[in-house]
Order: sequence, then C-alpha cells, then structure tokens
Amino acid sequence: MNKFTLALVAASACLLSANAAQATTIDFGSFTSATNITTPISGVSITLAGGPATGAPMVSNSWSGWTYELYNTPTGNYPTAANLEFSFSTVVTDLSFYFKNYGYSPYGRGASTYTSYATNGSVISTGFISGIEGSLVNVTGSGIAKLVLSNNTGGTNSWQFAVPSISFTASGVAAVPEPATWALMILGFGVVAQAMRQAKAQARRGVAAA
Repeated sequence: MNKFTLALVAASACLLSANAAQATTIDFGSFTSATNITTPISGVSITLAGGPATGAPMVSNSWSGWTYELYNTPTGNYPTAANLEFSFSTVVTDLSFYFKNYGYSPYGRGASTYTSYATNGSVISTGFISGIEGSLVNVTGSGIAKLVLSNNTGGTNSWQFAVPSISFTASGVAAVPEPATWALMILGFGVVAQAMRQAKAQARRGVAAA
C-alpha cells in the first residue's frame, strides 16, 4: 500500500470519526428532584415555550410520587408551558421517548401532540400522544433537529405532562457544525492534500530519472 493510499485511509478515518453514530438515552429518573435543566445534556438543549410558564423545565416527582420525570413547567407544578422543546446539536434518528399525560378530561387526555423538525424547519413527522400511566412513542423519520411536545393550549386550560426518558441516535451531521467536527474534517483534507503533493513530487522525480 503506497503513501497516497495510506493517506486516504487516514483521512477517511478522521471523517468517519467525526460522523460516527452515537446512541444516547437520557433517563430523567436518574436526576435529583427539583433540578431545572438550564444547560444542554448529551447533545440536546431542552426549553419551555408558549403559555404562562417561563424559565427552564424541571425534573420533579410532583405527580407520580416516586419517579422523577421532566415536566413542562419550571416549578414541578402549575403554571405550565404549552410546549416542551428538544433541540439536538446533531441531527438524530431512532428517536423515541416515554410520555405521561397528567391532564384531566376534557383537557389533557389524548390531546397532546409531538412534532419533529428538520434543520430547515420543515416538519418530518407529527402525531397525537397520550398515556396516563406512561407510553413509549417512536418518532418516525431521520435527520431530526428538533422535537416539540405540546399540550396545544396556547396558555389556556393548560395541563401538565412529563417525559420520563428520551433516546436517540446521532447521525453525525451537525444541526449546527461543532468546532471539533470542522477540525477533524480540515485535518482529513489536509492529509489528502499533502499526500497528493508527495505523489506528484515522486512522479516528477521518476520522469527526471528516466
């Protein structure tokens, strides 16, 4: 195997390492109660939007008694936000989450929805979600940059819902490219360019020697 081929292999390894899929599960039951999620966790930022509640969502056990879950509220109780949003640093596939709906008829039960979005804001998939005791929701599609869970109230007749856990696999394509990814890609291209220069130099020396 010549140096040029070796260089291509090395560059490919760099690029593959930048794009390697990573399976992640965030179990909010492992968090301490009354924890507000203010910083990204495992490549996902979680925020509240819409409705009367403001601030960062809270991990609490206010409704389920003994399990800790992520709620659409900053206090673990009312008031609630209409939306709980998950924004991924790297677009994902194999996305799923457990969902618990604490709304009472006629407001909450069966009336919440999920919507997944691509990086350009287009809708990938959507559907109704319920699950008083908790249900697993598998989100179809790939290249998902954002997931929004909503009680669709816009701030009126709001109800509380919770996410015990969420799982996803990073596809390796950054929703917003990270510096480390760019560095690996530049390094790979640099290795290829150097190998090409060396190959040309060797070819010129071979012609001169002949």
